[in-house]
Amino acid sequence: MWPLKGELTYQVSKVVVEPYNAVFSTSHLVVNSDETFLMDNEALHDICLHTLKLNAASYQEMNLIISAAIAGNFN
Repeated sequence: MWPLKGELTYQVSKVVVEPYNAVFSTSHLVVNSDETFLMDNEALHDICLHTLKLNAASYQEMNLIISAAIAGNFN
């Protein structure tokens, strides 16, 4: 329920409607594409910071993680 009480720990996006946009666009993507991969930006951000021990996560690092994950699906 929005707004949450307590500490807010947003790292990537502070947009309230982001989950709704993802849900509404997913059905369109699935119907109109050959393959669809859904990635969680905050999870990618956590991987960069905690697993890879980077000081700050950039889109370049997150794109490298996505490309490695997708390439792993085809091996």
